[in-house]
Amino acid sequence: MATHPILVLAATGGQGRAVSTALLDRGAPVRALVRNPTSARARSLADRGADIVTGSLDDGESLAAAMRDVAAVFAMTTPFEGGVEEEITQGRTIVAAAGRARVPHLVFSSVAGADQHSGVPHFESKAVIEAELTSSGLAHTILGPTYFFDNALGGADRIRTEGVLDLPLPPDRPLQQLDRRDLGAFAAHVCSPPSASPASGSNWQVTHPLPTPWPRPRLPGRPRAAAFQVPGRGVDVVRGLGR
Repeated sequence: MATHPILVLAATGGQGRAVSTALLDRGAPVRALVRNPTSARARSLADRGADIVTGSLDDGESLAAAMRDVAAVFAMTTPFEGGVEEEITQGRTIVAAAGRARVPHLVFSSVAGADQHSGVPHFESKAVIEAELTSSGLAHTILGPTYFFDNALGGADRIRTEGVLDLPLPPDRPLQQLDRRDLGAFAAHVCSPPSASPASGSNWQVTHPLPTPWPRPRLPGRPRAAAFQVPGRGVDVVRGLGR
């Protein structure tokens, strides 16, 4: 068990909260970097014993201060506020701050297949960050999560009322998906000594073993019923960007 805290960046976001929760469940000391320490999510982490510190992914000084005397850092970046160039800047800022703070192990959550030259902008930006982290000399692990299935909850109303899930893929193309809680549990394991030592320098693609949709015309009703409490109906997967 770590005696120094494990720092989780963006600790109140989807990934950060999952990792923080998993670490706290393991009894690990958590330092949670958040932008708003008075938010309900930040207070919830504090109530469970996390040390809340204020900072942001583009503020190198706040990052370096938060990274001092930690056992490991869980980091992620996002293109969804400032675009992919801003995401690359976030990654460079995190790597530079980790170098200044002499972080013993930086765990970076990227995306599965970032190095496959997909042309997807936020895959390409993460590939840049991966390459710079790899060449930085820092002890590190890269996690490549697949599509988070709870992203579909943005279209929950249409799923409930019409039984339709929009995805920007052909409806018969399998899509590897992942529960954020599973990523959180795996990341917590990788961040926690002694797991951190053998994992350092590796790149893990993280997903559920079964892709969806299964090769049948409709998704089973039971998972949908569990998520949306509408029993006995399937969900049609259609190509589109939602409404």
